[in-house]
Amino acid sequence: MKKNVSLILFIIGVLIIGVPQFRILLNELQTATQLQSYTEVVEVYPEQDLNIYMETLEQINSNPQTESSQAVSEVPIYNDPFIVEVAPVEYEVTKKLFPDGVIGSIYIPKIGEQLPIYNGATNEHLALGAATVAGTSLPVGGEGTHSVISAHRGYARANYFRHIDLLVPGDKILITILKKTLTYEVTGNQVVEADDPSSLGFEKEQDLLTLLTCHPYMINDKRLLVHAKRVPTTAVAPTFASVVTQREVIAEEGQEIVSDEPTSVSEQPTVQEQKRESLTPINRVKSFVAVTFKFNSETILAPVKRNLLLNRGIVLLSMIAIFIAFCLLIRNLFHLRGK
Repeated sequence: MKKNVSLILFIIGVLIIGVPQFRILLNELQTATQLQSYTEVVEVYPEQDLNIYMETLEQINSNPQTESSQAVSEVPIYNDPFIVEVAPVEYEVTKKLFPDGVIGSIYIPKIGEQLPIYNGATNEHLALGAATVAGTSLPVGGEGTHSVISAHRGYARANYFRHIDLLVPGDKILITILKKTLTYEVTGNQVVEADDPSSLGFEKEQDLLTLLTCHPYMINDKRLLVHAKRVPTTAVAPTFASVVTQREVIAEEGQEIVSDEPTSVSEQPTVQEQKRESLTPINRVKSFVAVTFKFNSETILAPVKRNLLLNRGIVLLSMIAIFIAFCLLIRNLFHLRGK
């Protein structure tokens, strides 16, 4: 009987250690599946409709209502997304096009993170990935724009922006919206107060991106900003399991051909209405393998690789330990019944 109690306590202890790490891995797998589905839906979506959607997003950035806030070096009207939950003014427009809120993805090769970008840094969206910050530009590029994308750093079940403090000038950040891929190059980082938006201003003829997260890690009373500027695009973000053919991206502009016969966006089906069963069982397996072993990537920094290896190691050892403990527990129970 004492052996069984010890085994049960052992299993509980392993679960306490292993479950948080398993949740991180599970979140990565769910994110990969979501991004893969989004990519495959976009790949088969009518080009004319995609062009209309992209034009709509670009028009939001150039809306006369926001032009006054995009003057040279003018600081945007800003609410810290980790303190105040504010949906951007254009949220209803983008929600009509993308009902689940995902407008694209962000890929940071050096830290191995590829996350969905949600429009509006609500608590719900920040729990699921990265999100745009109200008062800043949508991440579709263009002169005089400054997009700010936020994500958690000390989130219990995911890494998200945990390692963006390791990014240095020259590192790349890829933003993909529909079929348009934009590349930004890190120019530096800084730590500011949570209510200080002075570094988020717009600059004439500049296409800027800033990553925003909490700092220091697990304390979170300040904000870490990683600044980047637009550079020519020479590659696209990878698709998990490589089940989608990668497209060629125009180096400088990354723009798709615009239809000569534009129609109203309101008359078009949404991206989500085009959903289909895009992930077959074999592709799910490939995606699982790609995510689980992503620490093999040559682009990922050593500290991030160690963190990933530790996570995978704890998950694997926990599963083995629990399996063995359950086998012993079952054997002991049968042994007691035999008596």
